[in-house]
Amino acid sequence: MLEAASRGRSARAESVETRRSRWPAALSAGGGALALAAAALPLVIAAVAIAVQRPGALSDGDQAADELALIRSTHFAQLVGNYSRFEWNHPGPAWFYAMDPFYVPLGGHTWATYVAVLALHAVIAALVVAAVWRWAGPLVALVTAGLVLLYVRTLGESVFRFFWPPYSVMLPMLLLFVLAAAGAAGSTPALVGALIAGSYVVQLHVGTVPIVGAVIVAMVAIRLATRSLGEPAATGPAARFLRPALTAGGGGVLVLMWVPVAVDELTGHPGNLTKLFEFFRTPHEPHPYGAAVSALGRLLEVSPLRDFPTTFGPESAAVPPSRLLAVLAFAAASAALAALALRLRDRFALALGLLLVLALPVVTVAITRIVGPLYPYLLVWVTTLPLLLAVGWTALVARARPWARAPRPLAGAVAAALCVAVVALAAGRTAGFERLPPALGDQADPETAAAWAITEAALASEPRRSVRVVVADDRWIMASGLVLQLQKQGWTVTADRDHAFIWGSQTEPTGTEAVELVVVSAGGAPGLERQRPDLRPISHTADAELLVGHAPGAGS
Repeated sequence: MLEAASRGRSARAESVETRRSRWPAALSAGGGALALAAAALPLVIAAVAIAVQRPGALSDGDQAADELALIRSTHFAQLVGNYSRFEWNHPGPAWFYAMDPFYVPLGGHTWATYVAVLALHAVIAALVVAAVWRWAGPLVALVTAGLVLLYVRTLGESVFRFFWPPYSVMLPMLLLFVLAAAGAAGSTPALVGALIAGSYVVQLHVGTVPIVGAVIVAMVAIRLATRSLGEPAATGPAARFLRPALTAGGGGVLVLMWVPVAVDELTGHPGNLTKLFEFFRTPHEPHPYGAAVSALGRLLEVSPLRDFPTTFGPESAAVPPSRLLAVLAFAAASAALAALALRLRDRFALALGLLLVLALPVVTVAITRIVGPLYPYLLVWVTTLPLLLAVGWTALVARARPWARAPRPLAGAVAAALCVAVVALAAGRTAGFERLPPALGDQADPETAAAWAITEAALASEPRRSVRVVVADDRWIMASGLVLQLQKQGWTVTADRDHAFIWGSQTEPTGTEAVELVVVSAGGAPGLERQRPDLRPISHTADAELLVGHAPGAGS
């Protein structure tokens, strides 16, 4: 009788375990692979479409300046990040070097910058989903892929095609938090991966230093404090080999990422890190904490139902109630995630919840320290925090296995519906990218193309020597496009001392330039001709005039 009862209990336990595994089993065969494909393919398809079309793109302004830096990285000559209007550069060139494998094989055309950005986003999106799949399983990976696709829809597909550093921070920040949570939960390769992702984000935008530093320190602290909850289980000989290999390889990548920065610091006069230190050591007028909380709340409100803001509105110590509610609700949901994860002994969800709780005060203080106006584009990466919160709750729900008692047909139907929804989201994003205007370059000045046609014709008979570009009346946006095209045509380009920082230290004037190209606003040419009789107007656009002459010191 006791034996029969024991067999009954065993059968019941076996039955419960079988029910618990139904839903994950329904997804494990292809759910993770589907999640990877869904997250990355819309971006890949958009990149391939541009590579096939090969549009005649021409950029100016920031995009031209960044492409000049990208060109230098193809020769291992880019030691710092993209330029800042404060005449220093962001900490490192990782973003440029990460795009080289996509940009160089396509011939270095301007349209290839679109391809490189899209391809890089695809790789990072796949890494986010892969990390979640590895740690939380295919169900959570599928939900994460769906959330990433919704996020792309929320900000707009054009944002993820735009060749501009502030719009390239979001997905790497997402990856940083996911890897940091996994690293805090006991994965050493994920810990090293978080250091790489954090370095990448910091090099891309110096404004992320506070949050990246806080996340890395918290990751280590949480890992040490929660070791009693258990270590990740080994999954066989392959895993025992792979983990040390990933850790060692990641460590090598981490060191290589900072080599250009170290070279610049040791050879620069001063180095870029010294410039950054001196700039941020200088006191600047802080923004009110109320304005910082208001900006944070507005960014947390961004969703498929609420667009990304173009402005935060006037700064004030008072916080609008809706924005304060968004911050408080996010804090409560993050704290609840951490508390329930602790109860369920889920180290990944616990770490993610704690990191998100920590992010709120760190981001708030960082916002108060922004120098100059509070432009939303500086903080676009903050919009990833709600997505991370959703990933954390999904992982926790998956850990609790609410489908354990669900009938097999219901579990299968829900799993199938989830797969269909993710595929539909991927199809929608693919269509969204297809609806974007042709990738003809990002021209902040609509007259840049006409100015380049004029310049190209005027210099056609000149041998490809050195040319100094002089910018008057703040026409640097147009001039940036001209500098890029001149360099692509084989000219050695320098600039006047007031603008050389935009296009890199390599464009500092030498005094031996053969030709000088002057860009001035409409109506400014006569005054320059009186000062410099050697300058001759070559033509004009609707709002700018172009002059050419022999550079001072030419032939010396």
